[in-house]
Amino acid sequence: MWVLECGDEILLLDCGVMFPEAEMLGVDLVLPDVTYLREQKEKIKAILLTHGHEDHIGAIPHLLADLGFPPIHGTPLTIGMVTGKLKEHRLLDRATLVRFQAGQKFTVGSFTVEPFHVAHSIPDTVGFAITTPAGLVIYLTDWKFDHTPVDGQPTDTTFIAELGRRNPLVLGGDVHTHYVCDLKSDWSDPASKTVATEFCGTSITSQSLPQAQIDAGVRENPNVLLGDGTKRGYVVLDLERDRCTARLRSVDDVKRADTGVSTRASFVVEDGRPGAQRA
Repeated sequence: MWVLECGDEILLLDCGVMFPEAEMLGVDLVLPDVTYLREQKEKIKAILLTHGHEDHIGAIPHLLADLGFPPIHGTPLTIGMVTGKLKEHRLLDRATLVRFQAGQKFTVGSFTVEPFHVAHSIPDTVGFAITTPAGLVIYLTDWKFDHTPVDGQPTDTTFIAELGRRNPLVLGGDVHTHYVCDLKSDWSDPASKTVATEFCGTSITSQSLPQAQIDAGVRENPNVLLGDGTKRGYVVLDLERDRCTARLRSVDDVKRADTGVSTRASFVVEDGRPGAQRA
């Protein structure tokens, strides 16, 4: 679940579950912590869904009431899968379901939403380009470059290229590692122009690489300012007109109900000063 908040309005991007690890005996599903959202539910304008996998829609029947029953927007297949879940939990008559197609622009409060097709292992998957009062936010979810996808609809790279020319403020998606990276015009040349900074925090860690190997890669690549494959958490971005402050927050121990959340690292990007600096 991603939370996009601007002024007095909140959009939720996906609403999924995490599956328990082997040590979590007796636990069937791990739900997002919505304590903050429960206290702000009058600001929630909608839930936008990218696709129908459980880690993106599975928490809806469990959390919809706590969130104040905001409208749920999704593609036809995704809404069909959500409908079944809501019917099973006897919530369908209280839910507002809104279907859209990729390429169909719509407005939610002060947000203008442009869904675009991306290839994934499930059909009817989209990303979102969301124009906010502060700027353009792109949410890409799970996706891949696949020129021969099973549903015949490859990722809309033409539209993604167009979004790049619209000076996006934030690009979000799913990753399996905390990392901070300055993006260069020439990746092979660390001295080339910095064109953007990428902040990634993850709710999933596959630990596909040992941390020692990640540390070695960070030392060898000056573009990468932080890499941590051991933690789960999220990024908090405080955006001002000429300054962005990013805090990478990590869950101390996902196996404990009373666990805390701590700041792993903080960075600042200032207008006219390309690249991230430690705060």
